[in-house]
Parts: sequence; C-alpha cells; structure tokens
Amino acid sequence: MSRTPRALWIVIGAAFALVAVGVGALWWVFRDRGPIRAQAALDAQGRDVLQLVCAKCVDGTTVKFGTQKAIFTAQQATLPLSKPLPLGNSSLEVELSPPNSSSHERVSLSVPVLFRVRGDLSALQQDPPKIGVDIEALPGTRVVVDGQDVSLSTNGTARYEVDVSKDLTGQNAKLARLKRTVRYSLTPPGSDVAAGQVELQLGITPLLVQAPGGSIVLETADFMLAGQTLAGATLSVSGRAIPVDVSGRFAQLMNVSSVGETTILVRASAPDRAPRLVPVRVRRVESLRAEARRLKPHSIGSYGALVATATPSADASVLVDGTVVDARPQGHTTVLLLDVPSGCKERPCLARVLHGARLDLRNEEHVAVGGHVSRIVDGPRAGSRIPELCADFVLSEDR
Repeated sequence: MSRTPRALWIVIGAAFALVAVGVGALWWVFRDRGPIRAQAALDAQGRDVLQLVCAKCVDGTTVKFGTQKAIFTAQQATLPLSKPLPLGNSSLEVELSPPNSSSHERVSLSVPVLFRVRGDLSALQQDPPKIGVDIEALPGTRVVVDGQDVSLSTNGTARYEVDVSKDLTGQNAKLARLKRTVRYSLTPPGSDVAAGQVELQLGITPLLVQAPGGSIVLETADFMLAGQTLAGATLSVSGRAIPVDVSGRFAQLMNVSSVGETTILVRASAPDRAPRLVPVRVRRVESLRAEARRLKPHSIGSYGALVATATPSADASVLVDGTVVDARPQGHTTVLLLDVPSGCKERPCLARVLHGARLDLRNEEHVAVGGHVSRIVDGPRAGSRIPELCADFVLSEDR
C-alpha cells in the first residue's frame, strides 16, 4: 500500500562536462525515509540521468520511473531518463520499493528546470572546424558565454561557436588532444546567477606531410604529396579526396598549372576525432637559378650565421652553397649532409638538410640550398651540434 508523503525536497544542480542543467529547489520530507535529494546530470556515456540521495533508504531499495529503474547503494542511486527534462516544471512520479518486499511508495515530484547547456563537437567537420555550445533557457534569461552576451531566440535557444582551426593546424604524427573549456553564466528571471563551464575534449587525427613538407619552390609543374596519417582516416586537399592505404600512408602526384604561389590545405579526418590541418606553401617559378639570385641579397649565407641563429625562424630566409657529403633518398624525400664553406672556421662545417622531394645527388656535388633553419641537432661526430635546414629547393651547380 502506498503512503502519502508530507513533504519532499528536490534539489537539481548543474552537471558539468558536455551538459549542464539548472533548476530551482523544492523540499518534500517522507515520514519514514527522511529527505530525498535529486540532481539532473549525465552519466559516463553522456546519457541524461537523475541522481538520487536518500539518507534512510537501505541498500537494495529500488526506485522506478516509467520503464527505468535503479538500485540504491550507500544511500545513492542513478536513475536513467529516457529523454531530457523540458524547461519549466516537470511532474514526475517515482516508485520506491524496499528490498525483498512487494510493497512500494509512489512519490509525485515537481521538478523546475531553468536552463540546459550542452557542448557539441559535430561542427568540427565544417570548414573551418568549430566547437559549439547549445543553450536552452527560460525566456528573459541573460546568457553570457566566454564573456560575451548571447541572445536567445524566441523559442529560448541559442548557439555559441568557436573556430578551433589554430588548435588543429600543424604537423603531428602523434594522437594529440583538442581541449577547450567554455565558461558561461545564466541569470534566469527572478533567480540568482548560475555560473559553470562546459569541457570539450577529443583526439586529433595524426597527420605528417613528409613531401613536400611545409613548403616547396619548383620550376616544373608536378610535385609529390606524400606522408602518413591514421589507419582508416580520410584525406583531402581543398575538398579533393586523396587515396590513403590501409596503413594510413599516402602518395599522390600533384600539379601546379602556372607560375605563382598557392597554399594547399591538407586535411586528415577520422571517426570520433577532430581533423588535422596542414597548410603547404607551393611556389612555381620560371627558373630556380633566377630564384637563387633573387634571394641571395636577403638571405643568411654563411655557416657562422646559421649556427648563431639562436631561435630558428621560418621567417629567416637561408641560401647557402655547399658540397654534398652524403645524400640519402628516403621515400619521396631526401636527407643531405652538406659542408658549407662560407663563414666556416674549421672544415668541415656540416648542416643537415631535409628536402620534400626525391633527388639523385652524388657525394662532392656542389649545390645551393634555399629554405630556413628549423632547429639545431646532433651532428655525425660525438658531441657535435649542427644546424638543420628545411629546404624549399636544392639546386645543383654541377648540372
């Protein structure tokens, strides 16, 4: 036989992660069970639940709502909800049953929900990729997200989006994570300010563009786009699909139809991950020799200046002449060890050169390398440190 309660307190707070629910508070106290506290939240799978705390409910007590049920353990139970509670007042009836008993109590609850804030990652697939925060609130609620006022529509909804292109741009062969915290405050009519935050996290698809690397200068129409992404990922360049094998490797011959500079955006995407974006600057010139003459007055040309570059910068142009000590094609790229005589105090003065194209070079061949200093690395001799150059072009002076 069910019992009629005298009073019941209901408290629903805000749950942070991908959703937050704000409500008012009511109390209702049972004669036998004392106060029950309820809080709208999300479980670990992101499903809407009602978290219940009952100080006098013994372990094994069952609580049911519709077809859903939960068991109290250590005075707590998490009751699944088949759908989110709407804004405003919702009337719920739950049923409490002691363990090993056929008796039960029916309890009617009035739950006022003032707002709902939910994170959304689906816009990451757009161009540019974005994260979103969806807001539902009672009419007249003041909404502030990341310090900006956000207007509600006539039906009490709003969406706040953040462009996260910068977070996703740049080569990375590892599975990094996109992490963003979006802070908000809502002031429903006649209520205090409710402040919180939505945490959004997702793995970013790995992408390494080995050829042509970050930039290349060429005097022919064709260049190779090659590298590695996640197995099962898809790849595109300006919306054009690029084939990827089962291991995540790709190699596609590309074409620059005319002289000039362009930047292509390589995009790797994978299920349940944010995309990775790698811009590649491609410049086609009439003549590499003419390009070298143009760069020479404005570029670092001596070995001493290379070594003195304390903070390597892609903005510092390099044009050095040297002799090939070692040349090793690696897939669609080439790694050189170059002896640079200019500004060298004691030969050999070695630099490591990475070029995003496959070259056939001989030892002792004279070349000019245009590009920039990427970093300082270990040299071939124990304890030695040498500059590493990323080459936009390598021009043989012997041919």
